[in-house]
Amino acid sequence: MPWWAPLAGLAGALATLMGLLTIDEIGAGPFNVLVITVNILASLVIDHLGLLNMPVHGMSVLRVLGGVLMVGGIVLISIF
Repeated sequence: MPWWAPLAGLAGALATLMGLLTIDEIGAGPFNVLVITVNILASLVIDHLGLLNMPVHGMSVLRVLGGVLMVGGIVLISIF
């Protein structure tokens, strides 16, 4: 087992706890969009840097644009 594997359980537990604590304040829609967007942005960084022994997939304009659009979606869902 890689050294970082137990961190997945801790991250999942922290995400669940934060969801339970904040979903009343920000709402279910923005919370779900935040979770998905953070996962996509993290995957872009992991792919770009080749972290966790993943093959490197360079950052392209379209990949960055996709991340920016996801962040814009958070803003729009939170405002409206």
